[in-house]
Formats: sequence, structure tokens, C-alpha cells
Amino acid sequence: MLTGDSPNRRYYIENVHLKDKHMRSIGENTDVKLFGIKDDYHKLDIRINLSEPCLLRRFPIETVNLSESGFERVYQSSVTCPFFDIRLSPWQKRKFAIKVEFFDL
Repeated sequence: MLTGDSPNRRYYIENVHLKDKHMRSIGENTDVKLFGIKDDYHKLDIRINLSEPCLLRRFPIETVNLSESGFERVYQSSVTCPFFDIRLSPWQKRKFAIKVEFFDL
């Protein structure tokens, strides 16, 4: 998935309309339990299902290169970070599940 702006590779979040779905997008969404990436070129849907809702942040990894025309940003990868609000007393345990599924489109 080496393109950050392609309309064929995009984020999705269940029951959320994302204004910018591109892999290069930056965003934060609350109460997320299911999200993923669809890649039409590879005909792949990567779906991540969480047992608890989370705050989901997404952002690109980019490098800076010096070309003949000057400095340019180069998309490298995408990051999704789920954050869970966990409050435990001493010795208390809690289990979470993160299920990653791969589907053909």
C-alpha cells in the first residue's frame, strides 16, 4: 500500500462518514469498535474488530527527500492507534480482544 492519496486504498470506520478516507489522512474518532482498510488494487479488506470501544487515531508516516525541485514529502506508511480508557484497581485484571480479519473484495 505504497500510495497515500489513491482513492483505491482507504480507511473505513463502522457507522462513521470519514471526510478524508485516504491513507495519508490524519484523524481521530471516538467510540470505535470496528475499522479497517480497503484496497481495491489488491482486492483486500483488512478489518479490525475490537471488544471494547476506543479512541482511534490515524496518521501517515512520511519522510522528507531532497529532489531536483527541492524538498518533498514522501508517503511511507499509515498508522492506526486505538486508545482504551482503562481504570484498574491494584491487582485487578481485564481482558480485551483485537480481531484482525482479511477478506477478498
